[in-house]
Amino acid sequence: MLKKLILGAGMLASLAVMAADVVPATAAQANKKSQGLQCQQQATAQKLEGAAKKQFMVTCMKAPATAAPAQ
Repeated sequence: MLKKLILGAGMLASLAVMAADVVPATAAQANKKSQGLQCQQQATAQKLEGAAKKQFMVTCMKAPATAAPAQ
């Protein structure tokens, strides 16, 4: 009985720690992710690969975020 109680308490403590680690994304993080996806789409559209794609992504991610292009 005592072992079950200790195991149960340990599992609850583990769940509490894991729940505390989950932090919602800030607006800045969401914007950066959106910008990264836009840069990725542009690189794919330009059929960039390897070093050229990497350089494009670095430059694109450093640029100020802009509104999504109209589709």
